[in-house]
Parts: sequence; C-alpha cells; structure tokens
Amino acid sequence: METPANERAQLEQAIIALEAQRNILGDAAVDVAVAALHQKIGIFSITWGNLFAIVNPT
Repeated sequence: METPANERAQLEQAIIALEAQRNILGDAAVDVAVAALHQKIGIFSITWGNLFAIVNPT
C-alpha cells in the first residue's frame, strides 16, 4: 500500500514531468492535466487529514 507521502510525491513528480513537456503537449493539455493532479492532491490531503484527526483526536 502506498503511503500518503509517497503518493503525494508521485503526483508532484507527474506535475513536474508534464510541465517539462509543455512545449510538446501544449498549454491546454498540460493545464488540464496539472489541474486534475492538483485537485487529486487536494482531495488526497483532505482525506488523509480527516483520517488523521479521527485516529488521533486532540
């Protein structure tokens, strides 16, 4: 099972790879893909943050 840190790192590396190919793929394609990856990172962060709060209440 992927750890939250590993999955987030993979998503961030995917964004870096897409940005590096912007000249080949074009702005529109990269913008859409990067936005989707940022959204996934956001959802992933919220989900793991909520899970952490449930498991480790203050």
